[in-house]
Order: sequence, then C-alpha cells, then structure tokens
Amino acid sequence: MKNGARNFAFLPRYGAYLEQASLVVDELKAAGATVQVFRGDAGLKSDIEEVINSVPENQPVRGVINAVMTLSYENWALSVHPKVTGTKNLHEAPFHLSLDLFVTTSSVSGVLGTPGQSNYAAENSYIYALARHRRSYRQNSVLIVLPMVLGVGVAAENSELEESLGRKGIYGIDEETLLHVFDIVIIEQVREGISDQKFIYTVQAVHERFITKLARMLMLGMNEFEEESRSMNGAEFRDWIVKELGLDIPFQQLLGPI
Repeated sequence: MKNGARNFAFLPRYGAYLEQASLVVDELKAAGATVQVFRGDAGLKSDIEEVINSVPENQPVRGVINAVMTLSYENWALSVHPKVTGTKNLHEAPFHLSLDLFVTTSSVSGVLGTPGQSNYAAENSYIYALARHRRSYRQNSVLIVLPMVLGVGVAAENSELEESLGRKGIYGIDEETLLHVFDIVIIEQVREGISDQKFIYTVQAVHERFITKLARMLMLGMNEFEEESRSMNGAEFRDWIVKELGLDIPFQQLLGPI
C-alpha cells in the first residue's frame, strides 16, 4: 500500500476463514484499502474468470501475484495443481488490459531438487519455464526464487520442517526481507512497462504539449520558439526554466533523453 495499491482481490481456497487470512484482510481494510475475498481455486479457469468478471469495471485487474504453495505426501497432483495449473490459468486468463506486473514465486528445489518431493521440484521448474516464455513474448513476468521464509507461512506452522532445512544448511529470510523483495520486483516491473515501445507515442504527445505550452508562455509562434531554443545553450535553458517556471532541474537530467 505504501506504493499506491488500494484495491485487492484474493482467491484463496478457504476464503478468509483461516485466522491468518482474516487478520490480513482486517489490517488492509483498517489502512483504507478495498479488499475482496473470493473463495475458489486458481487451478480452475472458471474460478479465475468469475473473479475477473466480479471486479468493478472502474477497478480493472492491473497486476497478478501467485505465491501459492501446497505440500502433500498423500497426493502428488495435489501439490502440482495450484502451482502449475493455477499459474497456467492466470497466464491464459482473459485480462482486458495489459498487466503492469505478473509475479510468481519459486524455490531453489527447481534447480537443486528436493529428496522425496519430486512434485515440488517439478512444479517450480515449470514456473521458471513459464516466466521465460512470457518474457520471450514481451509480457511482464518476474520469478522470485525464495529460500525458507522464517516467522510466517509454512515454516512458521511446521517447526520440524524449519529444523530439517536448517540441518541441511538451508537458511531462511525474515518477513521484512521478503516484503522488500516484492517491493523491488513490483516497482521495477512498472518502470519497465513505462519504458516499453508502446508508450513512445504518449511520450511524444507529452513532449509536444510541453513545447507548445512554453511557446505560448513566451508569446512566440512555434517557429520562433524553435529558433530561440536552438540558440540557447544548456546552461541558459536551465536558468530560464528556474526563473520562469520555478523548477530546479539538474543539468544532467535536462540534457538526458526524455
């Protein structure tokens, strides 16, 4: 939320009935966010489409984060279903506008493997391949390869798992570090989207508008303004901006690309 997000839609299997999920929802609402919780399964396309259709038109989905993890020794497919099928469905979902971000989480097990958990290793390998696939088609996608996360999530709920991983030399990160990683990933994806070629006409339009405004302020025609501006050196132009507009723009930034 500190970066501007105000509307959230969650799709957990059990809705907000779990205590930890309910606390997160209450905390977001108390901070002024709009939160919608849908009970469903990302592994079912129909559930994803229902969420998309239920979101208000004035609040279109602009980013997707899939950080699901399910481990089960009883059923190999139970683990693969939300991670592989769920992420595939999110990738293929009919989002009406281009996404600003598409974030998935994975594990080093996709590269190193995990004894007795080939399903977990396989699903993380799939997530990695899908991220590369999206990037090859110039679609936003970032894969976060996470170690064990301490204090929250699976490790916090299973002390034996945390101890077992620690004995193998696998050390974790805390919640604050995890959130910092997400901050970096989200901000960088948005920056990358703005620099995309599809925005070139927007940049040109803003540039033309800015030049036209300056010409009017100086009561000059466009041809006169262009001649005057060409006769100015960079230092003179910066001094003029400071004097006339009250904007203190660094010299190097002024000479850089728009």
